[in-house]
Amino acid sequence: MSAFVNIHIHGNHDLKNISIQSRFIEDIKSGDKSTNPYSTGIHPWNINKINVKDQLRVLAYMARSPIVCAIGECGIDRSIPISLERQIEIFEAHIRIANHSNNPLIIHNVRAFSDFLFLIKKNLIHSPWIFHAYTGNLRIAKEFIKHGAYLSFGHHLLHNNSKASEVFKEIPLENIFLETDDWDGSIEQIYLRAAEIKEIPLNELREVIFLNYQKVFKNISH
Repeated sequence: MSAFVNIHIHGNHDLKNISIQSRFIEDIKSGDKSTNPYSTGIHPWNINKINVKDQLRVLAYMARSPIVCAIGECGIDRSIPISLERQIEIFEAHIRIANHSNNPLIIHNVRAFSDFLFLIKKNLIHSPWIFHAYTGNLRIAKEFIKHGAYLSFGHHLLHNNSKASEVFKEIPLENIFLETDDWDGSIEQIYLRAAEIKEIPLNELREVIFLNYQKVFKNISH
């Protein structure tokens, strides 16, 4: 039976399952002793709190390490007082690092669906894009998937009649992941609800998402 895969978790690793911890690049210190794979990058919320140029240089170096299995979370957040141009500039730097290191991108998106559609069409995509905590509509979801992206869903699936549930039901299993993000519940709860929405056995869902994980996270020893 395939393991539960949680592709985006803040806080400690879930040692019972396959989990990818999300870490801010500025929090990773020289001599870090982590042994579990993690993702790292510059979160849009932190742009004005750090030396971006220095941290991008650190990220480019760290991306070569086998312990770093994804770049991000990074992205665009139109709700914060940082210019769109600055956010796009930094996000495109993450794209280049992901492509060079052959790591997927884990993307933070707040009210920036049209911006990402433009960017995914503009950029030559070598590494998969994963939109974490997807809550957009079905039309945008299909556009992202058409360009090879993956959508990751979390605790929003537990809310009856949520937009996330409606979208999740309609999109291909081959383009989905599941996550807990900063939610306190378990990934097993999200899997159970996801299987109900898709009207498929839990084991089938686990198997498909595990195959997605093997396909996308190529730099991890499976």
